[in-house]
Amino acid sequence: FGDFNFYGSPNYLGVLDDLTMPSELSEATFHDHPGEEAKLYNPDFTRMEGRGIFYGILDYFTGIHYTDGVISGIVTDSDTNEPLDSVRVQLNPGDSVHYTDDHHSGYYAFHHLAPGQYTVTIEKEGYVALTDTVQVHPGLYDFADFSTGSTAPPTILSINPADSSIGVSIWTNLTIEFSRPMDLESVENALILAAPGDTLSFMSSWNVTEEMLTLNPLGAMQTDTWYTLTLEPGATDVFGHALAGHTISFQTQTGTTQLIPVNIIPSEQQQMVDRYSTISVRFSRSLDPEADYANKILVMSDNFHRVAGRVDLDDSSLEPNKTLTLVPDTPLDANRAYTVTVLGTVADTTGQSLGSHFTWTFRTSDRIYQATRLDSGQSLDQWTIDFEANTTVFPELVDTAAIHDFSAIHLYLGLIIFDYDGSGGLRWTGPTIDLAPGDALGFYAKGASPIVYDLDGNILEIMSNDGGWQYYSYASESPVTIGGIGFEVSRFYGFADGYLDEVMRFTDITGISAEPATQPENFNLIAYPNPFNPSVTLILPNFQASEKWLSLYSLRGELLMKIPIASGENLIRLNLQNLLPNTASGVYLVRLQAGSQAYNTKILYLK
Repeated sequence: FGDFNFYGSPNYLGVLDDLTMPSELSEATFHDHPGEEAKLYNPDFTRMEGRGIFYGILDYFTGIHYTDGVISGIVTDSDTNEPLDSVRVQLNPGDSVHYTDDHHSGYYAFHHLAPGQYTVTIEKEGYVALTDTVQVHPGLYDFADFSTGSTAPPTILSINPADSSIGVSIWTNLTIEFSRPMDLESVENALILAAPGDTLSFMSSWNVTEEMLTLNPLGAMQTDTWYTLTLEPGATDVFGHALAGHTISFQTQTGTTQLIPVNIIPSEQQQMVDRYSTISVRFSRSLDPEADYANKILVMSDNFHRVAGRVDLDDSSLEPNKTLTLVPDTPLDANRAYTVTVLGTVADTTGQSLGSHFTWTFRTSDRIYQATRLDSGQSLDQWTIDFEANTTVFPELVDTAAIHDFSAIHLYLGLIIFDYDGSGGLRWTGPTIDLAPGDALGFYAKGASPIVYDLDGNILEIMSNDGGWQYYSYASESPVTIGGIGFEVSRFYGFADGYLDEVMRFTDITGISAEPATQPENFNLIAYPNPFNPSVTLILPNFQASEKWLSLYSLRGELLMKIPIASGENLIRLNLQNLLPNTASGVYLVRLQAGSQAYNTKILYLK
């Protein structure tokens, strides 16, 4: 019978053909595997196998079925997946107790149970007790397997890079392997990757067993720098057992003797990239200015379309011949994943090549914007010192004519050079720009943090910049009038207007003397990690206001959440999975309202 229904047709296996009595083919266990063979030493397991054979024969010849049922299962260690010995298994109702054997089978069974609902509880010293509910059916075996974890604290099995490693790539992903499945949120909240004066944000991803964590820094690490990866106390496994704090240090590769990429635009795995963006990579050393770079940067979309365009070597005076930029002939496709490959044959002035290909990915926005150009940005009388400046003596501009120097600076770059001893801001106060829904303000900036203002001087958005030339766009779902663009500046910062538009460059600007000043207010609303899943931490600016509110909006302007902020609170952690479980992945606007002032930032939720 078993041989016949193994295949469900007369084309059976045939191993029982020569027998002259009723027979059953059983593959309940195998003699050639130690773990499987251990089950044969358990009388409850062999009873289950015999009962199964008898059920088959009875059903085949008589059609009679048993009216009682059986609950059985195997108890294993979740860390090793090995069966556990001497586990106390209790069944209720009935208060029956069974112990797994000491032959490493982990098997238990309760026989002759009336149909109905039962609870099974397993207990073993040094392990987490677990309970499950089982519905017993007449004439069947109903199974309840358990995988329980040790109550001993989890440990870290390995970290890559290892402690005290040197020469680590500035683009490396860090991995941490744990001894058992971990509570993801508690681990991610306890991690800090930092160097002196620099704390890195990163994206986190886990393997399916939740035992291996990969950290992908958002941007390159600094060259020739010691980094510290700290896992602070507070991380737990899935059972709530605390992991001891742990710290490792490693040193990144040097950029003075090696040719390595040190900055990329767009950044690795960046989402919602504007379709008018250029693609650039900055190197640690100057490249050969005589080389042909036409086919050194390849950009391919996920539908296998190669992006056509020109490749320029930036020969600006600040970092000559260090940046390659691909300028697409046409805007990138909407909502497409792109892979950028820089060929390993790119070489510096000494002939040292990159060696291996360098790749990264990004995804474009699903919106199609029409960028507005700031063609009047060259007018010096439209640049003013921002109210945040902490000195009373401002720069005097000398030789203020806009210089169209196409040989020194590419058409899509512009530069303001000035010497400013202190920190403050510079604001462009040109003509107002009306944006309709679907329009965007587009501009380039280098080494600054652009701030977009409305007509009343309220900050609409603070954008981030990692030091390289970057294309920015600001768009609103509702009509808005742009009243100005500001930059947080200190020394040698720049601005360029429009998309592939005219150049402006101001030179020979004198220095200034700084009077003693008070600490300027911090107007940044910072979100990290960003993108995030499921939690994001907001660093609030220092301000004085009697009433403060934090709001979350969709890009359609729909208010999703509004919470009060207590006095003195400067760190807010939002877990969207808990607070708004039905929220979809996408870009959201966070708005901090402090009295008459408002600060905004965008966050990207990856569900």
